[in-house]
Amino acid sequence: FQAAARRLKPVELQLEELLEATSSGKVSADDIARLEDELIARWRAAGYLEAAATHRNRAELFGRRLTGDAQGVDVGVLVPPYLLPESGTAEASASAVRPPQWPGGAEQREEAVKALRRWGCALLQGAVTSEDVASLRQQLGLGVGASTRRAGEVGQWLMQKDANVSMGRYTFGRLHCLLRGSPELEPPAVSAHSAVGALVHSFFQDEEAADKSVFLSEAQLIVAEPCAEAQFWHLEGVGGRGLTVFLPLSDIALDKGPQAVLPGTHCLHDRSLSWRQRLRGCLGALCLTHGATTAADDAAGRVWRAGDALAMDSALLHRGLANDSLGAPAAVLVLRYDLAS
Repeated sequence: FQAAARRLKPVELQLEELLEATSSGKVSADDIARLEDELIARWRAAGYLEAAATHRNRAELFGRRLTGDAQGVDVGVLVPPYLLPESGTAEASASAVRPPQWPGGAEQREEAVKALRRWGCALLQGAVTSEDVASLRQQLGLGVGASTRRAGEVGQWLMQKDANVSMGRYTFGRLHCLLRGSPELEPPAVSAHSAVGALVHSFFQDEEAADKSVFLSEAQLIVAEPCAEAQFWHLEGVGGRGLTVFLPLSDIALDKGPQAVLPGTHCLHDRSLSWRQRLRGCLGALCLTHGATTAADDAAGRVWRAGDALAMDSALLHRGLANDSLGAPAAVLVLRYDLAS
């Protein structure tokens, strides 16, 4: 079960839905046993529990190469299970991010998915605890408090850990570090998956029901220095349904360069809709939000808190704003999920 979960098979969400259905007390003990047997039979029929599907040799898939070579390619990234966390292993020590509680259960997950469908984005407040944020900062070389490192220092620290890490500055003052594919740095980066795993499988539920596979296609650390310029409006991909998660590792006020989004623009690339429906969805959302909106807003007294995950459809137009502040840089961890097909 855990091996399938680490390969991003939807076994955790399906088990969670079964537990939620049986915990209501409306299902008899005999029905529970029957539903459990049916679920296991579905997993076996889909090949989720086969050794060939759950035990691939990672070294044969990618090996020691520049992490930039892994961009957009399924290289067998293993993610930490969120429903039954592993313990007692070396990999588990790096997977210390505790899964958040969904007080509303399935209804709350469905509301988040509806927001992603309607607006193209959803903010999950408190997805990662402050303790786990501090642990991630240490494991990724950002430092905490007085030991906080600048972007260049973070890059040097990462290179000392793994010289194959690809980096780039695509706008002034903003360093992008590609961590997926690095044996040393990938585990702490993808440990944040356990905070959003339930949402990921809920988002791709229709595709996974059609036997399509999801894989983690990007794990990137972005560090924006003071005076960093704003990015151009861009999107992550339009080749198929995708989900991108931005996780700030420090509090980001409006003047520190939070993410800005254009709600509804993901509709323009939804091939299941007619052009009229695409334009209606896009323009309707933009009219209701009065254009672009940001994860932080001074007028509303809102700060993009460390650990508040911003999930967005990968076809949504977005950009990082300028960092007009002075002091410590702003760091964001980015995880992206795509269909293997």
